[in-house]
Amino acid sequence: MNSKALFAKAKSLYAQADERLWELGALAYAASLDDGITERWDIVISRATRRAPSTVRGWKLGWETYLVLDRSSPGRLLDIRQKLSFSFFVAAAGSADKLPADDLIDLLRAYADDDGASVESFRAALDDIAEDPDAAKWPRLLERAAELLARVADDPQTPTLVRLAVKKFLSTALKEKA
Repeated sequence: MNSKALFAKAKSLYAQADERLWELGALAYAASLDDGITERWDIVISRATRRAPSTVRGWKLGWETYLVLDRSSPGRLLDIRQKLSFSFFVAAAGSADKLPADDLIDLLRAYADDDGASVESFRAALDDIAEDPDAAKWPRLLERAAELLARVADDPQTPTLVRLAVKKFLSTALKEKA
């Protein structure tokens, strides 16, 4: 098996496992609302999956976070959900009460657009934001600054040297981001 085949196989298997996690999250959420279950829902599911009850509660919170964010901004999560694993939403659940929904969605989008982003780096970013709540605004502010600089570079009234410097800066910054 070559590297390309290995990558494709691993991606396919992980996608299947991730889809099951989405389903388990939805099941745990539904079970938490069902008064007809006589035992604690998290313990029942944990016995069936051989995972800790805290993990099962994490699945429920991941699903709940997805629902809350989707309701706050209908349609904005559809492409994000297709690009990110369920684990990103489980991680986001821990910060859902600390960040505005739009900031959390923007951060999820930034990670969805970065093919090399990992759940672990997302958790680290959430930890940084917990220490400095304004940090969540940086991706959006930097994107806006790049748009404004692009306008300056394209404006014929901007002096030529300034336009050239801004264009060089933007091309370098965009290469480093990629």
